Amino acid sequence: MRVLLFYGLWLFLLVFAGRTLLGPDGFLDYQALLEQHRALIQEKEALERENRDLVRRVWRLQEDWAYIEAVAREQLSMVPPNALIYRFDEAQVSP
Repeated sequence: MRVLLFYGLWLFLLVFAGRTLLGPDGFLDYQALLEQHRALIQEKEALERENRDLVRRVWRLQEDWAYIEAVAREQLSMVPPNALIYRFDEAQVSP
């Protein structure tokens, strides 16, 4: 009787340990969730950095005239008044 109780207890512990490690919501699933959580935290931090940069850029586009002028020159190919513009014809350039 004691032997049967001993083996029954061991069987119960093995099943419990197996289910705890390998079963649904077990230790392995927990580790996978932790890894996913770490990845999401890194993605969140990257998005927060990008958001801060965009907020800073919006503020500069609304308030900083020098920045507005620089962006207009770069993106819209605008030049200030009385500026000299040099145009080069690439077809006439010899090697």
